Amino acid sequence: MDGPAADYPGRFEEMIDYLMGQLSDDPDDDEIEGVRQNAFREVEELDEEEVPLEATKALILEAVPHVLHIKARQRVDAMEFALEKFEEIKLLARVASRRPV
Repeated sequence: MDGPAADYPGRFEEMIDYLMGQLSDDPDDDEIEGVRQNAFREVEELDEEEVPLEATKALILEAVPHVLHIKARQRVDAMEFALEKFEEIKLLARVASRRPV
């Protein structure tokens, strides 16, 4: 990690958590830009002195790709889980169809 994320790791994690809650599971470019702009506005309204405004904006920009990767990984994990369950159901159906009634 480098740049603002390295300088403010706690704030970077906060930005990831915030963006995870703001973006849908499969956001399009318009949604991402809207959430990004909303985050910028919220940061400007807070006017915190702990982390400079420009650093916070850079953290937001840096966090977005991380959040998109996390969300994509969650979708893949969910599909893999569903596939595993489907394979289990197919096996049970095969076993059940071989049993005499």
